[in-house]
Amino acid sequence: MLPPLSFELLESEPLIKGRYRPDALVMGRWGESSITFIAEIKGLSTPQAFAAGIAVLKTANLPKNRPPLLITPFLSESQLQELEREGINGLDLCGNGTINVPPKLTVFRSGKPNRFPSYGPIKNIYRKNSSLVGRLLFSFPNPPSVMRIVEEISRRDILSPAMGLPSLTLGTVSKVLSRLEEDLIIERSPNGIMLIQPDALLEKLSSNYSGPAGAAIFVKVNASGKELYQILSRAATQIKAPIVATGLSSVSRYAVMQREDKFIIYCPHADALLEQLGPAASTTNRFPNLEIIDTQEPPGFFDAREEEGFIWASPVQTFLELMAGDKRDQETAGQVRSTLLNSIKDKRS
Repeated sequence: MLPPLSFELLESEPLIKGRYRPDALVMGRWGESSITFIAEIKGLSTPQAFAAGIAVLKTANLPKNRPPLLITPFLSESQLQELEREGINGLDLCGNGTINVPPKLTVFRSGKPNRFPSYGPIKNIYRKNSSLVGRLLFSFPNPPSVMRIVEEISRRDILSPAMGLPSLTLGTVSKVLSRLEEDLIIERSPNGIMLIQPDALLEKLSSNYSGPAGAAIFVKVNASGKELYQILSRAATQIKAPIVATGLSSVSRYAVMQREDKFIIYCPHADALLEQLGPAASTTNRFPNLEIIDTQEPPGFFDAREEEGFIWASPVQTFLELMAGDKRDQETAGQVRSTLLNSIKDKRS
């Protein structure tokens, strides 16, 4: 694929240091030599996918003998140069790449055309980052323009700026809106965009929901309740990354339900958080009172709400997590659903 180098898949989704789960371990061979890379694989060649891949590899705590490798369908020369500057290896499926394994090998190859151009519609607008458009409509059901939606998503996307990533682009939002219109979820008029079937949108988001990918770390902290919230909030400030309660830990903000004592959060830098917590916290599977989901996916953080000095998941995220749970969780989701639908009625009255 990148002579004199050849590559071989060793393992899919390995667990690194008990926390980070990359897409693959890939061995590169040349002559009698070889090296194993930790690979982040992106199925698209969009600027957003490229930036997300770099962000993941830069923030992951990788072993020194396992260099990072970003694999995408196509890498332009400018992207290869950016990878070089960031100290990340890159490889595409068209014959372009940059590999730097000092002092053994350096390869930089560009100029091969893109054999995988993507012009089609977004495959599933109700999952992952594309779902941010639908989620926004429950807080902003009558946006006056596409650009206003882009601005509101950017304002409520608290993770992407912290990770140095772009939020949804105008082109992506336009594609999602076109599909929502085809599905009769919204309608457009000279006055703007209107959510006309919020109940159907909730059903679509729920049936396509998958939780944020990331390793779960169980921790015992010498604090609980408001004291724990304050400790985590201070830690978030120090590590310069958002910490958000999951939907399941945010249920009491939107419904009546007794949850277990364990507090569950999303955090994009779990290693940094644990280091900041210091001796007051220890990782353990025995009676933990804190669970950290180490994830860098924006939906879980999107449109989160601050209350009591802490940041809680949005009602939409809470609803989706409850619907993915057991019968008791799904019954509680009905309360959150009513809250969401009634809030839209109130906004229109």
